[in-house]
Order: sequence, then structure tokens, then C-alpha cells
Amino acid sequence: NFTQRSSEACPPNFERRPCQMVAQLVVNGIGGKLCEVAIRISASGLQVKREVHKAIGVPVKDQRLFVDAVELKNSMMLSDVVQGGSASLSLVRRPAEYSKWILAVMSRPEGLRLAPSSAREIHEVVGAAIKQWGGRLLKYAADALRADRRLVLAAVTSDGMALQYAAEALRADQEVVLAAVTQQGAALQYAGDALRANREFVLEAVRSRECSEPRLKRARVHVTAMQYFNDVEMNLVGVPTMPSNALHYAAAEVRADREVVMAAMARDPTALRFAGNDVKGDREFMLEVIRVHGSNMLGCASTELKADRGVVLAAIAKHGCERLSSREERLTELQDVVDRGPRRVLGHCWRLSDSPLKFASANLRADREVVLAAAAHSCSALQHAALELMTDREFVLEAEAQRPGVLRFASPQLREDPEFMALARSHGFNVAELGHWQQVVRDAGIVHERLRARGLEVARV
Repeated sequence: NFTQRSSEACPPNFERRPCQMVAQLVVNGIGGKLCEVAIRISASGLQVKREVHKAIGVPVKDQRLFVDAVELKNSMMLSDVVQGGSASLSLVRRPAEYSKWILAVMSRPEGLRLAPSSAREIHEVVGAAIKQWGGRLLKYAADALRADRRLVLAAVTSDGMALQYAAEALRADQEVVLAAVTQQGAALQYAGDALRANREFVLEAVRSRECSEPRLKRARVHVTAMQYFNDVEMNLVGVPTMPSNALHYAAAEVRADREVVMAAMARDPTALRFAGNDVKGDREFMLEVIRVHGSNMLGCASTELKADRGVVLAAIAKHGCERLSSREERLTELQDVVDRGPRRVLGHCWRLSDSPLKFASANLRADREVVLAAAAHSCSALQHAALELMTDREFVLEAEAQRPGVLRFASPQLREDPEFMALARSHGFNVAELGHWQQVVRDAGIVHERLRARGLEVARV
């Protein structure tokens, strides 16, 4: 009666929802049928294995279940591999030793490194370590596994720099290298010479280059988990210090291809610094790049263009437009702050990228017209002016009349000039404040000299 009432209450086109369907599973071993299991089609692979354990006593950690050639993982849904109400599963029992090493390498990041060579020859053990801690653990895999395409693909997808540990044949495989470069552009340096010289491949690589937020978060988790490692082991998943743009590692003839360079710049405009000299020395091209991408792109130009007065003045004019646009936007955003707080707040909020004058040649940094044009937009540009200009009394007074604030960058000798100091007071500068500023600049110069001594390139103060 109950069945009859239930069927009458259901509409004619009623179908049971998939989550309520029960699948009849036949589990087979090498010798034939082992058991039958009835379970919801929405169950996970782990739940299926638990039912098999109840039926025949095989531990869950030792089970590998396959539907045809597809393995049912713990995290998968039964409905992902089974269509309909019944299916036949093949059970492959994993050796107990395999299970022990899988648990060992997943419990701590150095597990695979400390495992015996026999464990590092097991595909499942190495795969579990890579999935848990990152692709660079491929370094500790046996040589045969470094040549395993499926394992290497999983490793480079997790961490592109794992490509360096792959077998030579796979470092020449387009699909493997593209997966690595998509995750980390610097991985292209480990690709075969033929691929780095292949224009079409590099073009596809720079277009596919990504660094998504989930991957960044995962990298931070890895670093946190391995803080107790020594410096050598920390490099397993550490943040790369090398340039990450794939264009940097392409062959010279490819870096001289304008289409490839523009494709790389579409994702990262600073990729221009890795372009060939022919591209960076193209005057019309660089003028367009400065117009579109900003004044600081002058830093990527060739040495000849950094000495070109027209190009440098174009960059300085673009810098002035950037400052004006930013001021208007920030005035709107910070109007409430300005109304309530001191006016000097604006000075901190208007800080932009440094003046392009710092990229100009030494001759142009000593050119009065060029330096005055830069100072008209930002008095801080004077920190990049030639020393002889900043010790020239007439020039500093002219620059100060054009834009108050230049005095702070004057040489110490000018600060002892009575007329100079009178002009400083007329603009509201405190003489002691000027002296303090000069001390700060001198201190910064000392720090920068020490950095240069270590081989680091810094802007002149």
C-alpha cells in the first residue's frame, strides 16, 4: 500500500535524484570476484574503500580501485567513474611497504629526501610527496621516475622550476615545458636549446605565462612549512630570486623579435628589459612604449636612446602627466582626509615613481634644460642631477624660483651662502631642517655605496 501511494503521489516524469541512487558494485581481484558492495552513487572513493574493507578486510590504505583504466581516488566521487546503477571494479592491493612510505613522505617535507633509494623508485611514493609538498621534490626521485612524463607533468604544474630535475628528453617536450613556464616563467632556462630558439613556442609561452593567486598562496604555505630547513633545503620551494619572465631565457634571435617582445609586454611591461638591443634601440618603438606604459620605461631603453634628448624629454613630459593624473584621482579619494587632517598628508599620498631623469645619460643629467624640465614636475628629480649643477648657485636659484622645494637638494657649500639661505627662509624652510635633510641624503649615499660594493645596482643619491 505504501509503495502504491508513493508512486501515485509522484508525477509521471519523476526521476530519483542522483544522490539517492544506489549503485551495485562488483569488486574483482586477480583470481575473480571478491565481493559485492551496494552504496550511494554520490559516495566518495574513500567511502567505497571503507565498504570494501568491511566486506573483505583489506585495509583502506592498501586498496587501489579501478573502473576500466581509471583509478578511483579517495577524493573522487563514485559518480565520476560509474555511469548507471552497476559497475565492475578491479582491486589492486598495494604492498604494505608502499603504504608505509607514502605516509612517511606526506607527514614531513624532508621525508622523500630521507627515504631509501628503493622508496624513491616507487611512482606512488614520489607522486604523493610532490602533491603534498611541491614539484621540486622531483630532485630526489629515481632517474627512471624523472623520465616519467606523467609524474614530471604533475611536478612542473605544481612548481615550474621542477623542470630542472626532469630527464633531458622531457626538457625538450613542448607540453611539459609549456606547463612549467605557465607556472613559472624562469623555468624556460631549463628547456632544451631548440625550444628556447623556437619562435612560435616562445610566443605561446609568454602569452600563457600566469602566476595566479592560488599558486602564490600555496607557495607561501610551502615556505612556512619548511622554515626549519637549512638554506639548501629551503631552496626546494623558496621564492625564486631570478627574473621570472620567460623572455629573459629565450634565445637571442627570439628576444629580437618585436612580436614576441610585445606579447611578453602585454602581461608584464617590464619584460622589455630582456628584449634584444635592436628592439630597445628602436626610437619610434620606445617613444610609443613610453607613451603607453609610462615614463619609467625609459629605464629599458638602449644606452643610445638614454642619451637622446628628445626621448628623455618625452619621458619627462609623460612623468608630469602621470603626476597630474594621480593628484586629481587622489584628491577625490582623500578629500575627507584632507578636510580633517594637515595639508602635508597630500605630500605623502602624491609620491609616485621616481623621475625618469635617473635613467638619462650623464651628459643629459648635466643639461640645464633637461634638468629644469624634470624639476618642473618633481623637485625630487634634482637628486639625479649632475653634481656640478647642484653646486651652481645660479642654476639652483633658477630652479627654486620655478618650483619651491629644490633647495633641499642643494650642495652643502650653497647652504653657507647668505643669499641662498635668505631665499630658503623666504620660502618657509627652516635652516636646521635643510641641514638635517642633507645629512639624510649623505647617509643614504653611504648606504648605497656599500650596496654597490656588494655588486648591487642602485640609483645615485
